[in-house]
Amino acid sequence: MRSSLVAHLRAATLASALAASGACALQPRPAAAVPAQSEASQRGQALRQQVIELLDRGAEPKQWAALGKEAVQLLQQIFCDPSTPPNRRAAALEALGRIGTEDAWGALVAIARDARLSPEDRGAAAEALARAGRQAAVADLAPLLEDANEQVRAIVARALSGIGGEDARAALEERVGHEESPQMRELFQHCLTKMQP
Repeated sequence: MRSSLVAHLRAATLASALAASGACALQPRPAAAVPAQSEASQRGQALRQQVIELLDRGAEPKQWAALGKEAVQLLQQIFCDPSTPPNRRAAALEALGRIGTEDAWGALVAIARDARLSPEDRGAAAEALARAGRQAAVADLAPLLEDANEQVRAIVARALSGIGGEDARAALEERVGHEESPQMRELFQHCLTKMQP
């Protein structure tokens, strides 16, 4: 339990650092191909191609884990590249959730918290967190119930409802009393009702 808490705190710290600079701000664009490529550059391109193939065909978590930390960085680069097709961007978020490392978790939290990204992207990251972490995701998702964007709040409320449990219920109950939007209060109440045993 203690190691789980320590890992969660490390991921939260990484997420805060990423969010402070923007989830996509830290990701350098892949360099254009040059005639005389170094061995490291060739390995990087081969890994990128492997990641794209796994995204396109749908890979198992163990396949992602085998690629290591570099896969997390590549997945975040792929997600942050505006020229990436929408289905591949969504697959990159899902893959980050499946990897299950602190770095992958931190990247998802940073994306969900980055107000400069679209509500759809932030919501997709929140949903990936909910699917990946279940109860562990509640602590990272609950603050987003106060987000300025109603769409993000709605997606997070539904994600918390799907996770269930006392912590998710408490987060929704606490926020429903402070919510100014009647539509959002109604949605929060609906989510709480769905959580009834």
